[in-house]
Amino acid sequence: LRGWPTPFGAAVNTLETRFETAGTCSDPRVVEQLRTVGQQASNFALAFGSHRADALHDVGRDVALAQR
Repeated sequence: LRGWPTPFGAAVNTLETRFETAGTCSDPRVVEQLRTVGQQASNFALAFGSHRADALHDVGRDVALAQR
């Protein structure tokens, strides 16, 4: 998430919080905090991803025109 700070920041004290297996965490508060950050990051990607795809399409078109 470099370059875009999420509105909510999650801090995990690894001395107190354990991640035993994939998808499990010993602290339900940490789970909720990480879920919030994940939702914010995915909402950002969905909101601005189409803009980037459009820009990449435009670059591809410009390159194709220049190669003619």
